[in-house]
Amino acid sequence: MIRFLLSTRLGEGRWTQADLARATDISPSQIWEWYHGYVERIPVYQLERICIALDCQPGDLFDYIPDDSEAAKRYHQTKPRKVVTTK
Repeated sequence: MIRFLLSTRLGEGRWTQADLARATDISPSQIWEWYHGYVERIPVYQLERICIALDCQPGDLFDYIPDDSEAAKRYHQTKPRKVVTTK
């Protein structure tokens, strides 16, 4: 399992999601999804913008946890699911 550590990095730098959205020209809704762990893919150009804004390397934004670890099992049990509604 790979976790995107955006919330951790923003907290360390005392950045808000809005600050990052303004600095990177990435939509606030996209930043919100990544902040809350709804990460399926990240375009490389947006990853580069985040690294520039936060003055970090791409590896600083990710954490690898083997799928057979207890942490990964707990994460998969508690990870919030995106709710899709239709009209």
